[in-house]
Amino acid sequence: MSLNFGGAATDRMACGTDTSLENLDPVTIVGWIRPETQPSVITTIVWQKGVSFPNAQFVQLVGSSGRFGLLSQRSANSCAVTATYGNYAAWGTNKWLFFACQTDTTNVANCRSFVGDASTLAAQPSSYAVQQVGSGTVFNNAGAVAYMGNKSTFDVPFDGDIAFLGIWDRILSTGEINDQQFFPHKTSGCVYFNYPGFAGNGTQPDWSGNSANNGSVTGATVSTGAPIAMPFNM
Repeated sequence: MSLNFGGAATDRMACGTDTSLENLDPVTIVGWIRPETQPSVITTIVWQKGVSFPNAQFVQLVGSSGRFGLLSQRSANSCAVTATYGNYAAWGTNKWLFFACQTDTTNVANCRSFVGDASTLAAQPSSYAVQQVGSGTVFNNAGAVAYMGNKSTFDVPFDGDIAFLGIWDRILSTGEINDQQFFPHKTSGCVYFNYPGFAGNGTQPDWSGNSANNGSVTGATVSTGAPIAMPFNM
């Protein structure tokens, strides 16, 4: 199963304020999504923890032609990774995509993103528009609600389905990312592990064990799951 976001501007899933999701640096965020449209200019948000500025960490689709990235804000320049337009071989709309995004304020080589699909292992883009550790005071998103499928201001919904999202408080290797793609599973450092839609549109459990991160759905509706093997496609 999955949850479909974008039917209304306020569609979202609130995932609490637990300390397990605060100020993650380094961080790896992976998931399965099916974008129905690609934004022409305005970013759409897959995941956000924090207020929009100046203390947010978020996964986003930006612009057109498959530009995808993760931004972890700092006071001067953000720690960020964003691909150049159209440079993921697997990218497409109205198809299931697996993504992984990573940032690390101490090592630019760990600022990476990957996209794959149901038949293609996730890979990095051919080039990055932004790949930097940034500078200045590291963001502080303590106490802010984490959201799936929208910004904290409830005005930039993700347009499509989200079927899985997992977060680790460390940098996963390329091999680990590929292992997660077709069989999502908890490993060391996993702080969030959610199958949106598994519980209908009711409370969405965080299977990492952090019950304070259980999700509360507003507006999003249950949809079909990603076309991969059990137990993911439940």
